[in-house]
Amino acid sequence: MNFQEWNEEMARRFDTVDVQNARVLKRGGDEVVVFSDRRLRVRRTTEEWAKPFAQVVMTDREEGVITEMRPFDWEVKGLNEVLEKQ
Repeated sequence: MNFQEWNEEMARRFDTVDVQNARVLKRGGDEVVVFSDRRLRVRRTTEEWAKPFAQVVMTDREEGVITEMRPFDWEVKGLNEVLEKQ
């Protein structure tokens, strides 16, 4: 799934994606780790889900672009349960 497809899927499932309190940790090179708090609201049920969130962001600093994003959810089971209610 590319970044555009991921964005479209998020928009299909959620009407709110709110990321706050981002803490950026540089690991060196073109890899960055970001810890944040994320609040989602499921579009169909309006149920909210808020949990810590982490992601590894790969960049090409010469080109000034993000090349890859690897999200990590703290509670995948809970997120899947919220989404299954759709």
